[in-house]
Amino acid sequence: DRAAYFDGKSALAVDDSAAQTLNILKPPLTTECWVRSTNAAQVGVHIGLVSYGIPGGPAVPGLVRGGYKLGINPSGNILFTLFAVVDVQSDVPFPFDGAWHHLAAVYSVADGGVHFYLDGQEVPFVAETRNLTPPGTRHLDIGAQFTGIGRFDGVIDRVRISKADLTPAQLDSV
Repeated sequence: DRAAYFDGKSALAVDDSAAQTLNILKPPLTTECWVRSTNAAQVGVHIGLVSYGIPGGPAVPGLVRGGYKLGINPSGNILFTLFAVVDVQSDVPFPFDGAWHHLAAVYSVADGGVHFYLDGQEVPFVAETRNLTPPGTRHLDIGAQFTGIGRFDGVIDRVRISKADLTPAQLDSV
């Protein structure tokens, strides 16, 4: 078992500054992971499962916001975020049932938006064609987003980010 266990107080952060492998500036982009949690009480804030860059918000001198995130919104629904651009809402609740669930967001301007997947099944497609904003930092966060905000209480495994619009058969959902 190589899953990362989070208690809502910690997260993993990886510095991608040298390689900039995840510095994806143009779609397509697929972000996916396996997730398990029973703590539905953590909803109410934006939760980061997998994020790269700096979230939007009030302007701060010297802080450049941009990047992307697969996460859970304050209502408990799965979302994909283009930091400093838009939260793409799926309106699909994350199941806090203690079972493993595969989540994926496939962002493709050519397809006209974001395909959301839960356990290998496509759930609502959401139209969105705005571009990514370049991230102000080259940090990948797992179990949180920039500087540890939006921390997750649960388990995350098999995180994968692809510079392609993966098909359902190509997702890591089995």
